[in-house]
Amino acid sequence: MTTKFSIIISLILVLTTCIALHAAVINVPADYSVIQTAINNSQNGDTVLVAPGTYQEFIYFNGKLITLKSTDGPLVTTITYSDDFNLVTFRDGENELATIEGFTLKGGDIGIRCINARPRILRNIITGQTTDWAAVVLGGYGAVVGDSPAEIINNTIVNNVAGGIASNSSSPPIVFNNIMAFCGEYGLHGTVIKSYNLYYGNPEDLAYGDSYGSGSLTGLDPLFNFDYSLAPGSPCIDVGNPNPFWNDSDGTRSDIGAVPGEYPDVVYQPITRFVPLEYESIQFAIASSYSGDTVEVAPG
Repeated sequence: MTTKFSIIISLILVLTTCIALHAAVINVPADYSVIQTAINNSQNGDTVLVAPGTYQEFIYFNGKLITLKSTDGPLVTTITYSDDFNLVTFRDGENELATIEGFTLKGGDIGIRCINARPRILRNIITGQTTDWAAVVLGGYGAVVGDSPAEIINNTIVNNVAGGIASNSSSPPIVFNNIMAFCGEYGLHGTVIKSYNLYYGNPEDLAYGDSYGSGSLTGLDPLFNFDYSLAPGSPCIDVGNPNPFWNDSDGTRSDIGAVPGEYPDVVYQPITRFVPLEYESIQFAIASSYSGDTVEVAPG
């Protein structure tokens, strides 16, 4: 039994290593002009990097365990489409190795929809979802999670007709460092594991009088600039999840929301990120890195 178990573990490690070794970076629009085409031509472990611009399309991950990431953040990289479509859909068993990071998702029926999937949703501005969505979820929510223990971290979900985040999941998603503001109904609806979020300007911040979770803020204006970045003096600055893993790129405690606040000029000091001591996968370490960082992988 021990030998069989060792063989199985070895095979898993070999497969994981093979994915990492063959991971590619696909650039939009340099390699493909359409984001969905880049996804369709990607393999598990790849990163699709999107240059600044406005992309009029809707996105399906199609079960791909990839990172979809903008090169320069949500203030200059937008995905938008008709109100009749979900902008981004995870529905084919995607797990934590499927990530969307650094976009403004504007308009559409639902900004992000997860069905039987548990992706990472990081550092996006999700706004302008206008069409009501029926039954379990009350309206056109910015991010909808169904049957999915997703991670929804450092997003700004703002100015949606109905609500911010809705979950009818049997495995509650992890939700922290998000701003949910100026939504037409609820900021947050459903059972989630939540902390360090800010709620403001919603008729009801939470459905059914649920607790806000540790470290969360309510009734405080986030002090947005016109583009939903944080203005100086914002209560969202340096009050996010205190775990150093989530620190901002300048080394300070994480902010709440998709776009960090303004700081004095700081020269970023590259660091070494360790797999699996700090990051469970090589791809997650790469996706979390900045220019100059080193990813060091232990034997295995």
